[in-house]
This record gives sequence, structure tokens and C-alpha cells, in this order.
Amino acid sequence: MGRNADGTRAGRFFARRGRKLAWSMTSPSTIVVAGGALAAGILLGLPALAIGLVGAGAYAVKVAASTFTGKDVAALLNPEIDMSGLRSPYLDWVERGISSRDTFEQALRRLPAGPLHDRLAGTADEMDEVLAGLTRVARRAQGIDDYLRQPTVVHIQDTLSTARARLAETRDSEVWPERKRTVESLEEQARVATRLDTVSDKAMSRLESTITSLDQLVAQLMEIQLAAEDAEATDTAPPVDDLIDGLHAVRDAVAELDPHASELSPEEREVEAALVAGPPRTEAQGLQT
Repeated sequence: MGRNADGTRAGRFFARRGRKLAWSMTSPSTIVVAGGALAAGILLGLPALAIGLVGAGAYAVKVAASTFTGKDVAALLNPEIDMSGLRSPYLDWVERGISSRDTFEQALRRLPAGPLHDRLAGTADEMDEVLAGLTRVARRAQGIDDYLRQPTVVHIQDTLSTARARLAETRDSEVWPERKRTVESLEEQARVATRLDTVSDKAMSRLESTITSLDQLVAQLMEIQLAAEDAEATDTAPPVDDLIDGLHAVRDAVAELDPHASELSPEEREVEAALVAGPPRTEAQGLQT
């Protein structure tokens, strides 16, 4: 979804980075890099035009590297939210989030130009961050659901009970170690499944609370927008700080469950490893019958 040049995405983006861009263009390190490139061109005996192009290229690369991170470039390009493969109810959460984001940006665009608009300009980008994180959390929750639906996981407790009973009945000293290892493997699988179930519950709760919070933020922004158009409504509008703080809180809450947004704890790494490995396939599957 594109934005026009007046404002909404590229304008906000460069407004946020303008000061850093100005500094990068005149910083000593940039001058040194450009000068070094020019000197190298002279030493190599390049034509004057080529020397100028080399210096300009080095200058442009250094300014871009100093100003924009990979995350900045991704935000500028604004790739569409990838909902491919999502099913209900996970798809429903993302679609509701997109609807809230779009309403939020429409209200933001209706704000008159001025300090209030400038102060809230960056919130649309944060809303996009929240939506991208929400989509990843939804996809992860669906992956956990797929894992937990597999027969070997659904019946893991029954399989474990059967394996434990057979171990208790074993008298053959050569058979006992093998059955013991089977029980231990199934116990580990059951523990991982329990962990995944807990993470799934947390993810679903986070999806629901995020959508509710986004709807609340949209309502707050619309109140602020109406107050900006009606001086008599100023006293009843929510403080701008409350909206910004609320958006920060939502973003941080989503990041807690977003494996792309923060360093994972050992427990979360275990969840990711289980999802990558897929449901267990063990020699004990025959114990289910």
C-alpha cells in the first residue's frame, strides 16, 4: 500500500532521519572516505570524470551506511504483510490488525499540519511495526497449533503411560535399558508439548489483547483528531502522551513473543527448535495402540 510524497511514509521516514542524514553528509568520517576514494582514483591514473564518479559513489555509500540501517530500509520499502498460509483464527487477527492500522493512518492524515501532526507522525511507523510483529506471532501460534495437532503429540501422554507400564513389567536386563530410554524420550517429548501448549495460550492471549489495544489507540487518535478540529473538544481529548505510551506498550508486548524482535530465552529457543524439527517420530509410536 503506497503513500504519496506529502507525507505519509517517505516523508515521515526522512523527517525522522533528517538530522542524522545532515550529520552524515558533513561528518569527518564521510569526508575522509570520499577523499580516500578520490586519492585512490588519482593514484590509479583514472580520467577526471571517473575519479569524480568514484568519489561521489563512495560519498553516497558512506552517507547511506551512516544514516540508514537495514531496518530503516525495510521500513521505507514497506513490504506488504505476508498472510499467505494463515488460516482462521490467526488470519482473522491479522486482518483485524490491518483494519485498525488503516483506520489509524486515515485519522492521522486528517490531522492539520502543525506541531501535533509532527509529534504523531512517527506513530504510524510504529503501528506498522506492531502489525508486522503481530503477523509473525500469529504465524508462530499457527505453527505451534499444527505441531500440537499431530497424532504423536495428541496421544503422547497415553503413549508415555503405556511405555512406563511396560518398563515396570520388564524383567529382562537386556530389554530394560531400551525401554528405559523410550520412556525418557517420551517424557522429554511430553515436556516440550506442555511447553508449546503454554506458549500457544500466551500467544493467543497476546493476539487478542493486541487487537483490543489497537482499537483503543485508534479511538484515542480519532478523539485527538476531532479535538484538533474543534477547539471546544480539546479538554475532553486524551493526552497525546497517553496514546504514544500506549503504542510503545503494545509494541513491546508483541515483541516479547516475536522471535524476530528480541533475543530468545532458552525456553523460547526450545520452542523454535521443536517447531523446526517437527512432531516426534519415535520407535515408540507403536505403543499408542
